[in-house]
Amino acid sequence: MVNRKRLTVNGVSFPGCHGPQLLNATPWIRSRRLVREIYDLTSNSPDNERCGLTSQIRRACTSVPLNLSEGSGRLTNGEWQLFLGYARGSLLELEAALILAFDLGHATREQLEPIGERKYRRISVEEVCR
Repeated sequence: MVNRKRLTVNGVSFPGCHGPQLLNATPWIRSRRLVREIYDLTSNSPDNERCGLTSQIRRACTSVPLNLSEGSGRLTNGEWQLFLGYARGSLLELEAALILAFDLGHATREQLEPIGERKYRRISVEEVCR
């Protein structure tokens, strides 16, 4: 439920100014779910990777909803499209980092396949532009 005067998401209220067009956008909602899945996946990463690949994977996945959010507040279509490009780039970075995690034995095929399959169904920058 979105309150137009204050940003309210899942019962938590923020004094933000995001409009319902972002909060109801499927890619933004799905990118938030992707963050939760990635944090669950990386919660059991080796201790020696906490500041390495695990951190990079987490930063890449959180960049997606953050860039969608920041872009939605920009004043021109050109600026908005720039941040959509950043979000897409973060998805590609995440994909590459997950492949590296698999190569290094930090994640299994069984753990990664569902995320990879849903990632493309979940977050399509083209959906945001509609």
